[in-house]
Amino acid sequence: MASSATIFDSSVWIAYFSPSETSHLEARQVIEGATAVIVPEYVLLEVVTVLRQKKEEELLAGFMSLATNTKTYLPAGTLGSEVTAEYTKTRYKKLSFVDVSLVLLSKQYNVVTFDKALLAAINQS
Repeated sequence: MASSATIFDSSVWIAYFSPSETSHLEARQVIEGATAVIVPEYVLLEVVTVLRQKKEEELLAGFMSLATNTKTYLPAGTLGSEVTAEYTKTRYKKLSFVDVSLVLLSKQYNVVTFDKALLAAINQS
């Protein structure tokens, strides 16, 4: 890991903005304790999708305000076709495309997640 910046998986962002989530307090602690945060485009899209599906418009507005105004945005093109190539590998069959992108980004950044499968893949990479 070359950078001290942190990337939070969508599981952490959703818990942060959803007081009813069991990991809400833990999410608040890790996000509020971070000094530099990177928001990859894939994570931004995933969080927006989940919050819209849950019809959580206020939470969505809060996330968008935080993610686009005070944090560093990382465009999807940064990883290029590397994510697609990795996604086809059998070792990632239990992970989403976004999760595979986070495994790759974990080589450069600190990635925080509450997703056990993603965490296991990061630890194995």
